[in-house]
Amino acid sequence: MDQNDWKGYIVNILFVFLLIIILLPSTVVVNTTIGNASSIILTFLFLIIIYSIYGGVAVEYVKSIGIAFFIIFLVLLYHIHNGRYNLAHNAFYPIYGVLYPVIFMFIFPNYINYRVISKAIAVFSSVVVIIGLPALIIGTYDLFWFQVQAVEYSSVTRLRSIFEGSQNSLGRFLMIGSIFAFSEYHNTSNTLWGGVVAINIFGLYLTGSRGSLAAFSIGFSIYLIYYFYNKEIYKKVYAIVLFGYSSALLFFFGLIPWPNTIKSIDFSHRFEIWDATLNASSNNIILGNGLVPRSELIAPYLYTPEIMGVNPHNGYLSILLYSGIIGLISYLSIIYQVLLLSIARDESNVLMMSVSISILTESFVEDVMIIGTGFSTIILSMCFGYLIKESEISNRIIIKQKTTD
Repeated sequence: MDQNDWKGYIVNILFVFLLIIILLPSTVVVNTTIGNASSIILTFLFLIIIYSIYGGVAVEYVKSIGIAFFIIFLVLLYHIHNGRYNLAHNAFYPIYGVLYPVIFMFIFPNYINYRVISKAIAVFSSVVVIIGLPALIIGTYDLFWFQVQAVEYSSVTRLRSIFEGSQNSLGRFLMIGSIFAFSEYHNTSNTLWGGVVAINIFGLYLTGSRGSLAAFSIGFSIYLIYYFYNKEIYKKVYAIVLFGYSSALLFFFGLIPWPNTIKSIDFSHRFEIWDATLNASSNNIILGNGLVPRSELIAPYLYTPEIMGVNPHNGYLSILLYSGIIGLISYLSIIYQVLLLSIARDESNVLMMSVSISILTESFVEDVMIIGTGFSTIILSMCFGYLIKESEISNRIIIKQKTTD
């Protein structure tokens, strides 16, 4: 193994460790604040390690996407200047909340083999399922210094394993892990990977997370159509998905009214929450309400007592609430540019596209955004990064390349 192979091996192993650290704040394993701080510090330390090993930092970027991120940064900075923030989103949030996904999107994909990410997440998600299964049978049990619990939802015990909150957080993780696991099985035909696929999908089913199951179905279907049906029809299906995605945005932002037949279906009072978010956003529609608790902003517009204190359960509406129309347009421009770049290519990284579509779909029913430090944010940023890296209009910058004798 030559020197460059060793460099790549070390960097990829360190990145797997970083991925696990980034995931931990979503679990009961570590304190959320300590976990988030650790992941941010270690991310920038990893960036320094890359600089030291390779003698420079390679950046693959699309100028217009960089500008969109910068506009969001300025809007958030404006709110910080006016004191519109809280402990959860402190005065440094515009820096790490925007810079963090930018690093994972524009820099790290140049050094990390996406197959390493796929394997690591697929294996780790299956381990999380195995850890959580006993809690469905024997109830809460202690593991090291933390507890593993199931969760009761609609009189049914759901898998939650080491994740905090509802079963939806675990569902999102297993949604991603299931697609990655199947991709590894598809590439190797290894029986062990087949077992990993089965564990992940079974775990996803046991969470009962409707949003994750629906999002998985859409993303997974794109993967299957490309590889097992017809590559020519793939772009047509992809275009249909983009049309559906755009139409959904129009419904969620109130530009097209929901049919009464759909609104009459009980989605855990989701429609009431989304309407309340739109009403709260209208108070400061241009620049948004700042980084204050979203639950407090939408509470005056809720009328069902049991859902008081909830967040919007929609990543796009959360961006609107935070940063108004200006931030939302910038945010959507990032998404559409990446998605359109991919469909324009003859050959796309369908795995990264499938995972991206799944996460973007679940963003309609959960608070998942490209802005922030959450695990889903990082995976989506990395997926976008690989798609940008493969696009023909990306530009390469090497920051301070060392000279060699």
